[in-house]
Amino acid sequence: GSSKREAERKLAELIHELDNGTFMRPNKKTLGGYLKDWIKSIQGNLSPRTVEGYNTIINRVIPTIGAIPLTQLKPNVLQKYYSDCLTSGRLNKQVGLKPLTVRHHHALLHRALKNAMEWGLIVRNPADAAHPPRYQPSEISIMNEGEMRTFLEAAKQTPYFHLYYIMLFRALRRSEVLALRW
Repeated sequence: GSSKREAERKLAELIHELDNGTFMRPNKKTLGGYLKDWIKSIQGNLSPRTVEGYNTIINRVIPTIGAIPLTQLKPNVLQKYYSDCLTSGRLNKQVGLKPLTVRHHHALLHRALKNAMEWGLIVRNPADAAHPPRYQPSEISIMNEGEMRTFLEAAKQTPYFHLYYIMLFRALRRSEVLALRW
């Protein structure tokens, strides 16, 4: 510390942590380094698609908060990260992430930090105290009868008319229609 009083305060904090069993040896591992190691260690238990999605999130986390030492990660840092994700890019005319996507980021960070806690790398999961944005489902717009007629008239000129017709009148999704067999 810069003074005797500050050094005594830090010593008292260390003794308190030792007494409570919450002391963690200083670790130089950063959040980004840990996330890379974490995804490698669990990818055998996940589908390739899930690993791909996790890597997409991790590649977004690393440039922003990945340099923070794992033991110094605090809930307010995660909270700011979530907020920045929602608003990022607005200055350069890009749209920030949607609340549901930020919730996916939170879920991944929470799971990864829970594993770090179980493995003894951190004492407390900072994602427990961080709150992702609420998910607000967007309103779905459905074609009315006139729009359907206009669409089908235009589709008559294409080889996909019958496909579109089935999709509209059976309320099938694209993947369901493509899976149909004659």
